[in-house]
This record gives sequence, structure tokens and C-alpha cells, in this order.
Amino acid sequence: MVTENVNIRIRETGARVVKRKIDDIGNAANNATRGIFLLQRALFVIGGAGIVRGLVNYADALTEIENRLRLTSSSTQNLEAVQDALFAAANRSRTGFRELADVYSRVALSVRQLGTSQQETVEFTESLAKASIISGASAREANAALVQLGQGLASNTLRGDELRSVLEQLPFVADVIAKELVRTGEVVGVSFNEAGDAVDELGNNVNIRGKLRELAADGKISAEVVLNAFKNAKGEIDALFADTVPTISQALQVANNNFLQFIDRVDDASGISGKLAQAIITVSENLDEILAAAKAVTLALAALFAASVLGRVNAFLAGIRNVGKALTRYRAIQAATTATQAANTAATVANLTARQTEIGTTLAGARAKLAENAATAAQIQSTFASSGARDINTGKIISNQAAVSRLVQANGALAASQQRGCGAYCVAD
Repeated sequence: MVTENVNIRIRETGARVVKRKIDDIGNAANNATRGIFLLQRALFVIGGAGIVRGLVNYADALTEIENRLRLTSSSTQNLEAVQDALFAAANRSRTGFRELADVYSRVALSVRQLGTSQQETVEFTESLAKASIISGASAREANAALVQLGQGLASNTLRGDELRSVLEQLPFVADVIAKELVRTGEVVGVSFNEAGDAVDELGNNVNIRGKLRELAADGKISAEVVLNAFKNAKGEIDALFADTVPTISQALQVANNNFLQFIDRVDDASGISGKLAQAIITVSENLDEILAAAKAVTLALAALFAASVLGRVNAFLAGIRNVGKALTRYRAIQAATTATQAANTAATVANLTARQTEIGTTLAGARAKLAENAATAAQIQSTFASSGARDINTGKIISNQAAVSRLVQANGALAASQQRGCGAYCVAD
């Protein structure tokens, strides 16, 4: 685990400010931790999906290889033996198992009529892979060239694109084939010196690549020639290969072969890939029935859903109808209330009008009585004034004055009564 030392420098002064800065640093650290946790979860999910996809690819590759190897095997036990031998050869030659198995299956079919055993074909394939490493080709280049060479050997003649691929990417393989052609006399007047160069009888360099193209055009580079060339050069190839240094890509290729072999053994023990493939095939062959069942289930679910939706719609419509009825009753009540209020208002106005008329009549009578009393008082005062003489009888004078006083009081009381009776409906004169 990697440990980082973090130096925190705080320049602010004051305990509150320092505390706030420390809290900010803590919050930032928490946010970073959450971000890393989410990233780890995402990588875990993506990595899990990648692992599953990789396992499927490995299983499919093994199945394809086994199907090709079955064509060259006599039984299941023989198939397993050939497969184990190819895994061992691929690891010894630091080459991909898939590419090596592809070359083996093509060559085995091509040389079957030559009486070549499976062990000899495996050894040829291993020597061919080692020769590609000696040529200095990368793992990818070597694998591609081996596939091209295997295709050429499957047609029992190496020529065209396959030969060009060998000459360009696997020069040592071309030298091995050229030496065999020189040994068998197909190429005359050419030999190889200690440096490995092709020379003529005078020691001049010879374009051996051109010679190979000419022979290939004539169909002289057959699968048998190539097979014998590597059989005779096996010792030289093993010695040269022992001096090579494994590259990282070659080491990873060996690791990949070992993992592929592990998957093969697990699959052979459990048969999981075959069972899964058969299950997929069974499903695809009965797809009509499955779709029919799925359709029936879908229709049933749709019916249940439709019934539920219809019930909800009916309930909604019933609610709307109830609201409409309630609004109708409310409007009827409101109209009846308005009519009642209008009738009561009209009755009140009529009563007030009658009361006003009654008060007006009373007021008119009171005014007439007031006028009559006023006239009487004026007459009395006029009589009293016109007499000009004093009544000798003092008692009578006093009696007249008292009468006048009572008349004035009566007029005042009448006016007050008139004012109380009139109230808000009277208008001042």
C-alpha cells in the first residue's frame, strides 16, 4: 500500500479561522474518498463484465480448436493427448497455442497421406514456431506468418501470398527451406557458408529469395519439402532458440497459454461450455413456443393491467359525477337562499315604507295640533294684551299665566314626541 505524507500549512490566525480551515480540509478529504470509492465500484463492475466476456471468448476459442483437431484425431483420448502436446510445444516455443494449433491442424490434414505421425507433426509445428522467434519477429508478426504458412501448407504448396509472408517476416524459415532444396538438389550450384549466406561455387552471394520464388512458381515447395526441411534442421533450430532471450510479450503469451489450458481442463471436467451452448441451441430451436408463451403471459398481464386501468378510470368518472351533483345542489341552495333573502329584503322595505307613511301621518297630525295650540296661545296672548287693564282679581291673572305656561309646556312635549316618533325618517323644517 502506498502512503502519502501531506504537509498542511495554515497561515490564518485565530482559533475559529484555523478550525474552519481544518474542517474544509477534512471535507475535501471525505469528498476525495467518496470519489475513489465510486471509481472502485465502477471499475469492479466493468472489470467483472470484462472477465465474463473474456472467459466466454476463451471457451469459444477452445471449442473451435478442438473442433479442428477432431479432424486429425482418432478418438477423444487421442484428441486430449494431441491438445496437451500442443500446449507443451506452444509454451516451449513461447508461441500462442491457438496459432500453433491452427498450423498443426492444417499441416496434419495435408501430410496425412505421407504417413507422418502426429508426434512428428507436433515436433514440426514446434520447430516452425521456434524458427519464427529466431527470425526476430514479434509475437503478433510471428503468429500472423504462421497462419499464412499453415494456409499454404494446407494446399500442399507454398506460393504466392503465403511465401511472400514467410520471406518478409520469417527469413530464418526461408533459409531452412532453401537449405533443404539445396540438399535435395532442387537448387544447383549453391551452398551455405559458415555465416549462413547462400553463395555459388566461386563464393559469390546468391539471391536465394529469388530462387525460392522461382521454385514456388513451379510448385516445387510442397508440404513434404517443408516438413523434411524442419525435421533435418531440428538440432540447429533448438540450439539457436536456446540462445534467444524471452521478451515480455512472449512471456505473457506463455501465461495466456497456461490460463487457456486451465480453462480447458475446467471445461472438460464440468462440460459447462457445451451445456450452455446446447441450452442456447435448445432455446433457439423452440423459440416459437417460447414466444407464444411469452405472448400469452404478456396478454394476461395486459388484461390485468387494462382491468386495473379501467377500474381507475371508472372510479375517476364516478368522482367527477359526484362532484357535478354536489355543484348542482350547491347552486340550487344558493338560488333558494338568494330568493329568500330577496323576499325578506322586499318585506322589510315594505314594512319600513308603511312605517314611514304612518309616522308621516302622525307627524302631520302633530303639526296640525301644534298649529292649533299655537293659534290658541296667540289668541290668548292677544286677548290678554288687548284688555290693557289689570284684572283686579289677582287670582284670575295668576290663573291665566299658569294656563299660558302649561300651554307652552304642552307644545314642548308635543314637539319632543314628534321628534322621537319621526326618528331617521323625518326631515327638519
